[in-house]
Amino acid sequence: MKVFISWSGARSKAVAEVLGPWLKCVLQASEPWISTSNLDNGTAWFNEISRTLSEVKVGIFCITPENREKPWILFEAGAISSKLNESRVINLILGDQNKNDIQPPLSQFHNAYPIKLDMTNVVLTINKLLATPLPVQLLETIFDKYWEDFEKPYKKIIEDVEPETVPEERKDDDILNEILTSVRGFDKRIRNLENLNVNYLNDRKVKTYRGASNYDLNHFEFIKENEAAVEKTLEFLRERFGNTELSSILNEDLELALAEALDALGIKNTKHREGIVKLVLSQIPIF
Repeated sequence: MKVFISWSGARSKAVAEVLGPWLKCVLQASEPWISTSNLDNGTAWFNEISRTLSEVKVGIFCITPENREKPWILFEAGAISSKLNESRVINLILGDQNKNDIQPPLSQFHNAYPIKLDMTNVVLTINKLLATPLPVQLLETIFDKYWEDFEKPYKKIIEDVEPETVPEERKDDDILNEILTSVRGFDKRIRNLENLNVNYLNDRKVKTYRGASNYDLNHFEFIKENEAAVEKTLEFLRERFGNTELSSILNEDLELALAEALDALGIKNTKHREGIVKLVLSQIPIF
């Protein structure tokens, strides 16, 4: 049975890479799945992760203060939990945190600390879902034998791997100023097009970046109303593709990531999705 282990950030990744092999030693019938070791080079990562999420019944999320609100973490947790009573989502709370720090939607799932009592319960939960579970007494004996193989490296990771900086919550004034700057930017682009005598007056449309669909240049109300969704989508892309220039990402990978981001934001209406995608694509060249 596959067990999906999710991570985001250096500390989270390091713990996930210890947790996977350790879990396999304790429960040999389990198949821990971690993107760093189970995704082959050249694999269509989104398709493979989506397929895996559709198969697993258990997800363990290595949660740090800096990743607990990351779109990628929330998307994966939502994908597993959508199976209702068939699935288990477990937040493994790392470092200096407590359960009250976990906010919705992750707070609806089971929380566990990387301590012996909690990890015993995690292993027992997974064991119950196996086709042929181990007798509890035997499992507890195996757990005791291998516990230090997780505990020692975990403590070393917490000591040696520096936590990432948690971004400060943005003030309303900052968000409003960013929206105003963005709208002015669109206005400037339109004026530049007019100065260059671009022939868009017949249909009042201009082609967006990289062959995307046309959008109406007069839809400033749509721009203002959806600026937050555009920013969250861009943040999602930056996180997913790391330091890679967004303008260099293959169209197919970018389209899949955009669809995934909009799903995570809960935007279902087709025209609404298309409008946000067009706004996002129009901004990619500036990064």
